[in-house]
Amino acid sequence: MHRIQRFLTACVPFAAIVAVFAAALERHLGEPQRQVERFRLLAENDAPPARDYGDDARVALTRRGCAGPCKAYTVVVRGSGEIAFTGRAGVCATNPPPARVPRAEAQRLIDALAAGDFATLPTTGPLAPSAPDGQRSVVILDLDGHRHAVDDRQLPALPLVDEVERRIDLVAGTERWLAVVHAPGEAPRCPDGSPAVEADGAPAPAPAARASGASDPSVPGRRAAEPARRPDAVATFADVLAGRRPPPAPLLFPDVAWVSLARTACYGTCPVYTVRIDGAGRVEFTGHAFTCIRGRATASVPRESAQRLFAALAAIGFAALPDFTRVDATDAPAAEVAFSDGQATHRVRHYHGMRDVPAQVGAVEDAIDRVAGTARWLPADRACVDADGTRHPHSTVRP
Repeated sequence: MHRIQRFLTACVPFAAIVAVFAAALERHLGEPQRQVERFRLLAENDAPPARDYGDDARVALTRRGCAGPCKAYTVVVRGSGEIAFTGRAGVCATNPPPARVPRAEAQRLIDALAAGDFATLPTTGPLAPSAPDGQRSVVILDLDGHRHAVDDRQLPALPLVDEVERRIDLVAGTERWLAVVHAPGEAPRCPDGSPAVEADGAPAPAPAARASGASDPSVPGRRAAEPARRPDAVATFADVLAGRRPPPAPLLFPDVAWVSLARTACYGTCPVYTVRIDGAGRVEFTGHAFTCIRGRATASVPRESAQRLFAALAAIGFAALPDFTRVDATDAPAAEVAFSDGQATHRVRHYHGMRDVPAQVGAVEDAIDRVAGTARWLPADRACVDADGTRHPHSTVRP
């Protein structure tokens, strides 16, 4: 008996050390996602920032070219709300007239970078030519004469950098100047149907068709997959998602991997929101209009559900799908799906007024909603139901 007591007494300090180490490891592994969450709280806060950064403060995003059909441009958001865009490849304009956004939006973006974790990232060196295996982006924050530059090719893969780049494009409305590829092998085209241009004014070439299994220059370290347009693509996606079919290869995505779905407004009462699922099963919902909550809500789903969703996206070659934004009918909503495997991010924009869109595009959007349980935050029968059972009309959630 005494021996057992001595053994247990000796094990207590060891167990305490293991517990402390495990807690520290969990904090370390979860920090990248917490950085993103803190940045979003600052960027999406409706209250004005505590500090006015002045009209001369600016945030710049430069996306460099790659060996594939990457869009190359620089967009600058100034503290005054002025937007300057310079296009170099895959764009609809090389030097368009400046645009404007509300000054409060520009100041909020600058504050989210200056007051958050972005300002703590190491400053990287001067711009260098892009590596041949993928696109390179650089974010520069100029504030009070100080320049902070973060190059995503000189740092480990950081979800915060991806989120900052996405937010800059969103605030600046960069999409208005970018061309899209509607089908594999086609040249990128602008919303008015005209071809995209290079910096020298020449039409942008059609992207070269890649054979299945060839290296994909737009996704470092990944193999290209042909965009699945076969009738069985939806069945493949559904079977992998439901666990009825194994993925093409055993896949284990890190906790920092994520997929998001953003739905936009229509000429009506379409819900406007963003929902995001990470590799650990954490769900974040942000309602903007015609939803049962305004702002942020969180939930969780089984880790296995998130992993199956990510595997299903990989199984249908999501990383090779183009945008589908041709306007065949007006007043429809749009959706954007973004998927990051923890190293590279691919986005697919889908305007619901475009005809002849592959069925798997809509299936992916619906699956994200289903796995995340988005319906809990959306009206049913034009009404929302509170926790106590009280119903209130859909119109009360108008922005």
